[in-house]
Amino acid sequence: MTEEIHLESPLPLYRQMADVLRREIEAQALAPGTRLPTEKDLARRFQVSLITVRACVTELVREGILLRRQGRGTFIASRKARATQLITAIVPDLTDYFSAEIVTGIQSAALPFGYELVAASSHDHAQTERMLLDRAVSRGVEGLIIVTGRGSFANGALVGNRLFMPLILIDSYHPNVEADCFHTNDVIGAYDATRHLIESGYQRIGHLAGPKGHFLAELRVNGWRRALREAGITVENGWLGEAGATAADGHRGLMALVRQAPALDAVFAYNDLVAIGALRALAELGRRVPEQFGVAGYGNHALAAFVHPPLTTIDTAPRQVGIKAAQRLLARIREEVPAGDHHKDVLPVRLITGDSGGHGKG
Repeated sequence: MTEEIHLESPLPLYRQMADVLRREIEAQALAPGTRLPTEKDLARRFQVSLITVRACVTELVREGILLRRQGRGTFIASRKARATQLITAIVPDLTDYFSAEIVTGIQSAALPFGYELVAASSHDHAQTERMLLDRAVSRGVEGLIIVTGRGSFANGALVGNRLFMPLILIDSYHPNVEADCFHTNDVIGAYDATRHLIESGYQRIGHLAGPKGHFLAELRVNGWRRALREAGITVENGWLGEAGATAADGHRGLMALVRQAPALDAVFAYNDLVAIGALRALAELGRRVPEQFGVAGYGNHALAAFVHPPLTTIDTAPRQVGIKAAQRLLARIREEVPAGDHHKDVLPVRLITGDSGGHGKG
């Protein structure tokens, strides 16, 4: 067995071979239009059976990386020859407001250039995400946009070794994946929301944190802490509570937070749905907002202006994020940017002041 593939690896031998060949094709050690070495030559090089070689070649043909020419052999495909005018977006949940707005932005930017968008939900499941990735490859899509879920890109290592198309990541990054990354400035957003509560007169401000381990949730905790620290407010035990991302999480989280820290007079929530759940809990507890308790959310959800009182929140312009991501993806598909020149773009946010964050506080 050669150093290029390993018997002890959980990845089948034919997939290990395919990974090696993909990397060589991407590096143009095997240039587009050239003939692939014969099956016997590949079997000799990798010290595997002809059956393994054929399985490897079949997968690469299915992905559009190789082309079989009847009577002539198998050739390295040209990316231009494989154009399908398809792009794929994989998001945590298409019914989620933030994800839906991003998808709307992607589609609005792609359609004028004749590209069709295929969007799907991963539901934060690594296996589902992998299945969707495999399906995108089999369809011959020309580019991928992935909005990450509760953790970082679940199949980053897989894609880093196997992907043969432009990739954009939103709300995360992976050190081993060549991709452009977009996320909003969540540290500043959380800082601005918390700072607004402080300037409105609140002094004991808790935080209902997002899903544990989520990249953006950690950034928002950092922004909350920074605002309190700069104001000379010491975070006390019990001020930081785990919530999640839904209104039910916010309701449950606020109830737990005030039990463990009854002196709190305000809360900054991970997102607007969590904040809306917190508003419901405060109403049940008889706490008047904003007179007795301040609330700030995050995301400028479509419902933020229609709850009572209207939410103080942070506008992240997710539709614009989708547009920018799609524009970058299309530029990569058209090879208008250098192949190795990948960017991590941090996009600005904007404070939206609503009555929940202090207007009318006595």
